[in-house]
Amino acid sequence: QGTNLPGADLRDADLRDADFSGANLLRADFSGARLEGIILDNANLEGVTGLNLP
Repeated sequence: QGTNLPGADLRDADLRDADFSGANLLRADFSGARLEGIILDNANLEGVTGLNLP
């Protein structure tokens, strides 16, 4: 929680049930990642790619 990962390359990563609450994910790339159950409460998602959020 509160992780600082700006520009992170998370492509094709298995992130099931990962908790990124409060994380700085500015411009991170989640393309092809497994995201079931991921928690993004209060995360900075500006410029993020590969996330299909409702």
